[in-house]
Amino acid sequence: MFYLIILLINMASISGKIERTVQEGPKKQLFSGDIFLKIPDIFYLHLYKPVNQIFFIKKESLFIYYPVDKRGFKGISKNPMNNPLFNMMIIANKRIDLTPYNFRFLRRGMNGDTLYSEWVENEKGLPIIRIAKLDGKQILFEVYGKDKKLIARTTYINHIKIGDFYFPLHSYSFVILSKDTLKEDVEYKDIKIDSMIPDTIKNFHFPKGIKIDAIQL
Repeated sequence: MFYLIILLINMASISGKIERTVQEGPKKQLFSGDIFLKIPDIFYLHLYKPVNQIFFIKKESLFIYYPVDKRGFKGISKNPMNNPLFNMMIIANKRIDLTPYNFRFLRRGMNGDTLYSEWVENEKGLPIIRIAKLDGKQILFEVYGKDKKLIARTTYINHIKIGDFYFPLHSYSFVILSKDTLKEDVEYKDIKIDSMIPDTIKNFHFPKGIKIDAIQL
């Protein structure tokens, strides 16, 4: 479904630093590393803290590599909600369109100057996704479950303009779990536009001789 034609701008390559704080109950973890991004093709994240870990996504193909342990995981990201490129594509889109991801349009409305649109998954009828944009900037992404109960929300702030779209440098998220709430704070720093993506990243592959396990998201 990622290969369907969607209305995307030609986005520049982006590189920079990322700091991500994740909290579940009292437990909090800080992740930091480097990121390279090229929509709709490449998502590359190299974390140095708390562990040395590389995430590489190209279209639907997912690679996770632990250099210290010399272990890799490879699979397909079939659920767009688990694919970082999914939300980046929505952000980069001037016109919100989730039909390529097996969602159908429900309704659209205005609240002051904010434009809202709602989409629902075609086959199961859930989840419902609600997206809000203000002055061309995506400011909200919400996921609703059964009985229209809010189960996840991401708020975007501190946008920078890249070509014809706005890229958020900071986001706050929460996901309601069965026993607790997972909170996430993501911030991008030292952003460079039209940065050259090294061939070692564009053509990422596992080193020879490491153990590779299959996974699916």
